[in-house]
This record gives sequence, structure tokens and C-alpha cells, in this order.
Amino acid sequence: MKVFLQRLNQGSAKLSKEEAAVYQHCLIHNIAIVRVELNDTPLPSSIHNADLVVGNVHFVHRCLSALGITHESIDYYPECLRPFLHREIRSLSAMELVNLIQSSKKSDVFAKPKELKLFTGKVFSFNSNIDELLNLPPDTPLLVSPVKKFLCEYRIYIINHQIVASCRYDDNPDDDLAIDMGVVSSAIDELQRNSFDPVAYCLDFGLLSNGKTALVEVTDGYALGRYRGINDSDYFKLLKLRWDQLVGTGTP
Repeated sequence: MKVFLQRLNQGSAKLSKEEAAVYQHCLIHNIAIVRVELNDTPLPSSIHNADLVVGNVHFVHRCLSALGITHESIDYYPECLRPFLHREIRSLSAMELVNLIQSSKKSDVFAKPKELKLFTGKVFSFNSNIDELLNLPPDTPLLVSPVKKFLCEYRIYIINHQIVASCRYDDNPDDDLAIDMGVVSSAIDELQRNSFDPVAYCLDFGLLSNGKTALVEVTDGYALGRYRGINDSDYFKLLKLRWDQLVGTGTP
């Protein structure tokens, strides 16, 4: 077995914290490592089923495509988890959102692209970031919601619908705010009842100012951020299980 690790920058030996965690795990367990330039893709003949590729979403997608595998992105907001959102999610085109903002100048909205990682989700308003929308193709599909204030946010790492780590990632980690893990468990149960496919994934949850624990979004397990609180071994296992599933060597 060998692991392909994407470099953080073209021509640089530096790794991101995610790739660095996998690198350390591989060193300890004597797993061969192949470093890949930021914008390169390994040849299909060099990627065997027992391998793992670790990098950003676009890198993993390129490697899957090189193997002839088409991957459809999971829904950030699965229908069965809509009650856990505590906010309305609307599907609008970029131009529809521009028109909405221009017609209600006092309203801020949060929007992210339906297409994974087309851009980072952010707040848009009449005075902020609207030029970015105007630079998109008018029919670009977006997911739009009211702006909500989260007092704290946690990433829940999950394998086989079992929690392996809960990691706080917001900007105020020193206070004692926490989410209701009972709500998180209920969301996992709901996904399992609805045959949610990924063997490894994350749920991001936060605490709203009204005291409710709300779903931020769902993230697939093949390329995701690593936060303090999940150990290198569990992070490696999560990525490996999902990669094996995607290439057809693991749990369907």
C-alpha cells in the first residue's frame, strides 16, 4: 500500500495540517508515501485499489476521474435532516440572489454553491460581496439561507454511523459552550434510517443564540478538514474507509 499526498503549494515541500496528520500516521506504520504537486494528478496505472489519495476536494476528484470513477457530491442539507437546520434553505440562481439582495437592501443572506467548493460559503448583502455574485454565470445554482449567529460550532467525525470524535472549530474555543449531543445522535439515527450512503462523514453542528443545537452542514469523508480533537489514526481510518468505498474495495 502507498498513500498519495498532495503538496500544499506547487513546488513546495510543505503539507497542510490534514496531509501532515496522514504523513505522521504513515511514518509510524511504515506506509509508503508519494508526494504529488498541487496541480498534478497521479497516473491511473500508479493508483492501485489498496492506495489512498489525500488532498483537497479537486485533487481527490481528479484521482477518481483518472480511475474512471464518477462521484456525485452528497447533499449539504439532506432532506431528512431539514428539521435539524432551524432555518430555511432556498435554491436560487446567482442572478435570482442578486435580484433579491437589490430589492431588499437591508437583508443579509448566507449563500454557498450547490457545486462543491466552487467558492466558500459567505454572507452577501447590498454592500458586501455582491460583485462576486455578478461575476458568476447567472444560472449558477446556490443554496441560500438567513444569517444565523452560532455561539459555538463543532465538527462530529463519524464512521459507520458511530461518533469517533467531536471537535470544536469556532473562533472562541476557550468558553464552556457546548452543543446537545443528543440532537447529534438523533441526526445520525435519521441518516441511518434513510440509508445515507457514505461509510465515513462529518456533521457540523452549532449552538444558536436561542439555545437550540442546529445542523450547519454535512461533509463527505473523502476530503475534509481536520480539527484538534481527532487523532491521526482515526483521521486516517476515516479517509481510508471512504476512499475504499468510492473505488469499490470497501463497504458499499
